[in-house]
Amino acid sequence: KKAINYGKRPWEIYVALARLELENDNTIQSEDILLTLNDNYPYHPKSYILLGTLKMMADDPTAALEYYQKASDLDIHSKEAGIGNDFALWRLGRMPSPQFILLHPEVFKDVESEEETLAESIILYLSKAPKNPGALELMLK
Repeated sequence: KKAINYGKRPWEIYVALARLELENDNTIQSEDILLTLNDNYPYHPKSYILLGTLKMMADDPTAALEYYQKASDLDIHSKEAGIGNDFALWRLGRMPSPQFILLHPEVFKDVESEEETLAESIILYLSKAPKNPGALELMLK
């Protein structure tokens, strides 16, 4: 209710709460929140990006690819959806590591090219909170 007083849009509340659950390693609760968001407001690409990232954390790149593609369909300019899509393709063996790294140098600035290190870096990148958190994100901390 406090979040509504800050004038936040409903999907921002869901995404902020899902991120909070994710930060506390509650992936199941985070996924439930995002699925509820998609049932009520099915046109928010960030929820699909986070759902894709949760599926990648659960080692299910096929399901993740579907979520990243939905996010791309909703926002064709979404850099994160494109990165997530390539991440899933890489994990499915459809994109070689050097190509993946060359396509997304901003994600892999100081990362060694070990597969698990690459995967950890991309998951952190895709699940990060905004650079400038709003009042809701600050309130939830």
